[in-house]
Amino acid sequence: MTFFKIVSDDQYGELFPNMESIIAQSQKPSELAMAMDEGEQLSEYWVKCEGVLEDDLAPGDICRLQVNELMLSEKAYSVLKPILTEVGEVLPVTYQGADWYFLNVLKAIDADESNSHQNEFSQVDKIAFKSCDIEGQTVWTSPFGHYSYLYCSERFVELVQVAELTGIAFEQIDTV
Repeated sequence: MTFFKIVSDDQYGELFPNMESIIAQSQKPSELAMAMDEGEQLSEYWVKCEGVLEDDLAPGDICRLQVNELMLSEKAYSVLKPILTEVGEVLPVTYQGADWYFLNVLKAIDADESNSHQNEFSQVDKIAFKSCDIEGQTVWTSPFGHYSYLYCSERFVELVQVAELTGIAFEQIDTV
């Protein structure tokens, strides 16, 4: 069974929610920061905010963020909406007057650690999942690597490619 790691496409800019603004407006900033760090639900703390473009390139339809998150344009949200509730929570963001959506991926699947490896900096060099654990899944993260990576099925890749969504690329991984 083949699956993929979701990575940024360097031809596009990365649009982030303004987390400093959200933390500043939060009644519980330390709890919000901890929830972000642990890959937990953020809706309790969320405040709709303006997105921040991290570079001079225009964002694609999907932006791969730093940890277990994606930023979705209205087009990407429309295409992916049927699978999003099984993946995580969708939170509102705006950018240049347009609606965008912050996808906080909460679906976490344990890696097959006997076939996975992290380097001395705790970066994932190799990851494997048992086929039975990821069968029927579309997008997920893993506690192996501290929720820093996103993985997806061929179904997700096909949805993105058929809709010609831009901004992300896929690196193939194999399961055991």
